[in-house]
Amino acid sequence: MPMKTFARIRSTVAANIESFVDQLENHEAVATATARHLEQAVVRLRVHRKRAVRRAQGARTRADTLEAAARTWRDRSARLGNDRERAIECVRRFRAAKRAIATAQAEATEEERLIEKLVEDERILSAQIDTLRRRCASLTAREARSDAARDSGIGDSAQSVFERWTARIETKEAEIEAEEGTRDSFEEALDEEEDRAALERELDDILRSGVSS
Repeated sequence: MPMKTFARIRSTVAANIESFVDQLENHEAVATATARHLEQAVVRLRVHRKRAVRRAQGARTRADTLEAAARTWRDRSARLGNDRERAIECVRRFRAAKRAIATAQAEATEEERLIEKLVEDERILSAQIDTLRRRCASLTAREARSDAARDSGIGDSAQSVFERWTARIETKEAEIEAEEGTRDSFEEALDEEEDRAALERELDDILRSGVSS
């Protein structure tokens, strides 16, 4: 089979399948499911945002605590200046506190940046959900109107069926009336003949009576 012919057949089959799937697809249900999926994503973002806020707050609190500890070790190193060994140990612990402060502050900054991104993602998804729900409501209303118009066409077809049914019944009734009319005409003819005969007999009686007198 030539490749072009095969490709054309494959395209035709694919188009038919897409058309069939499109007919089976409940668009409103798909849109609703998509909106629900996005809402679940927003919920997850909010959960992660709250956790990030707690981590940032914890890092800031830890940095403040370390700042106080650093000041204490610095003051001790100054107070123990005459005791070189102990003063040097205080300086060592002061430096360690300063490094821990820098780490905590960097952690807090990173979490705060993450919070900003999560807030922005939440805003974007919420806007998408609002747009999706508005479009879904609009399209659902439009589809309802088109379905109503289509049903109206079905009603018109049903009306034409009733009209044809009525015409057929009226035709049968007319035929019956015509048959009944034929029988009535025959009966009327007989009645007229009988009445004519009675009149003639009465006339004969009158004529005979007149002759007799």
